[in-house]
Amino acid sequence: MRALEVCFVPGSLVEAQLREKTAVVIDVLRASTSICTAIQNGCRQIVPVPTPERAFQLKEELGDEEILLCGERAGMMIEGFNLGNSPAEYEKRVVADKTLIFASTNGSGAIVKCRSAAETLVGGFVNATAVVEYVNTSDRELGNDAARTARLLYNSYAPRLAETVRDCDHGRYLVSLGFGDDIASATALDDNGAVPVLRDGKLVAA
Repeated sequence: MRALEVCFVPGSLVEAQLREKTAVVIDVLRASTSICTAIQNGCRQIVPVPTPERAFQLKEELGDEEILLCGERAGMMIEGFNLGNSPAEYEKRVVADKTLIFASTNGSGAIVKCRSAAETLVGGFVNATAVVEYVNTSDRELGNDAARTARLLYNSYAPRLAETVRDCDHGRYLVSLGFGDDIASATALDDNGAVPVLRDGKLVAA
């Protein structure tokens, strides 16, 4: 029987412990949702990077005009970037056939940190069922206290998911910035069938 473990914050991840495991990075507000939207809307690939500086450097190295710089710091689009971290920005007409270099405050760094895993996916509420089916969690036990806590929290708040997320600290912060609509997008359960998977340092459709 395989164990399903949860790590609430990337800072407590031990990269060596990820080897031979499947990692699912979840950053509901808003990196996971934006990444899934971009994949669903036909982007070529997404390259997660830990910092804006690395994003600018990589774009210069690649020298491809079909590259978009995407991400945020403190919730806002970074100066010199093409897109922020609002799922609404990742429309098909904008991202189709493009390479996206993605630098968000938390999500992209967590994805980079999981590169040592046997396989790394990006999940959220929007593609929950698709990810569960991909990793086949039906025969996995809850392997740590964080996993059991996550299940209890979800079962308690699932009936009012959008309201709960809107009322969390970061939800209220996003509302204050004018991104309240992103919360509805991020909590639209199974609205997106994409399963982004990390291959050779790039996120593509599984």
